Amino acid sequence: MPIRQSLGAWTAAEEVSEYAQNVIGEHRSNPRMLIIHEIMGRHCGWLTAAGSLEYHNWLKTQEWVPSIGLSQERWDIHAVFLPEMALDIDAEAKRLKAIMDEQGNVNIFLSEGAGVPEIIAEMEAAGVEVQRDPFGHVKLDTINPGQWFAKQFAEKIDEWENFRQEAFQFACDEGYDHPAFTSWVWPDAAAASDGELSATQMTAGDNE
Repeated sequence: MPIRQSLGAWTAAEEVSEYAQNVIGEHRSNPRMLIIHEIMGRHCGWLTAAGSLEYHNWLKTQEWVPSIGLSQERWDIHAVFLPEMALDIDAEAKRLKAIMDEQGNVNIFLSEGAGVPEIIAEMEAAGVEVQRDPFGHVKLDTINPGQWFAKQFAEKIDEWENFRQEAFQFACDEGYDHPAFTSWVWPDAAAASDGELSATQMTAGDNE
């Protein structure tokens, strides 16, 4: 018989929201904060989705003062990842990088089963044994999806920033006060000419 609603389902979603309110409240304690709220759900993302909705409903009831940094945009959820979703980490990292640069923090709601196939594939490719229980289920605590996502996104979100700093340092070291072009090539950026990028463009004007 299909189950319409399990006992405690909405209470659990409310707890997801309340916990997020407390954690995301720390988003201004450090610059460029990446907050990942990992939520129960190995194969089903219902609790993550319902908790996200509950959190959004709470956001709508709050009063904001952007002039002092208290903005809904910084408190909002910037990504929700569920086991039922296919995940393009590179595309998501690029999108989240833009949010990080604009407002200084990124908040992610992550179902604990999201991205598990990708994690397993990466571990096995590296020759790491994936631990399983007697029923053949992967032991999620041994692969730690939340930590894996944090590492992946932190590295990729900082990738553009590191490149920008390196390109700027290159221009300074070479004595280019107004460099026209460098030999740096970035695969996702449009080149000013074949094989070249504008150093001024790629360093956001730092070397002008």
